Amino acid sequence: MYGVLWRIHAILMSSSFIALAAGIVISILYKKRKWRYKAHQRLGIYAGTSGLTALILAGIMVQAYSGYHLNSTHAILGLTSGLLLILTPIAGLRMKKAVNKKRLRLIHRILGGLTAVMMLITILLGLGYTGIIYLPI
Repeated sequence: MYGVLWRIHAILMSSSFIALAAGIVISILYKKRKWRYKAHQRLGIYAGTSGLTALILAGIMVQAYSGYHLNSTHAILGLTSGLLLILTPIAGLRMKKAVNKKRLRLIHRILGGLTAVMMLITILLGLGYTGIIYLPI
């Protein structure tokens, strides 16, 4: 059972990272396109939803397997990535009604980049933790 849950967790986190990265790329490269905003928004919402689903699944897995939560760097960075996956789209969706749009846009961009970097590091640590890749730490 753990092996199945682990695979689902890995697929959800990987697809979340890919959607987040695609949303960032679309936002940067296609500024003049009318479809850019909707694509960016939908990719961001998918990234957040799938990432948070993966985090919930990780909590269930850890509880069933050992019961010791947040006992590794991967777990702590995963939780941090989850919080960023919540904050980033909130900042983005609030831009329409914000008084100071430039400031909120800057916050959204910084959070988006930080989320992508944090997720990449977390994924690499997870792959190292499972033995799929070797990380000389």
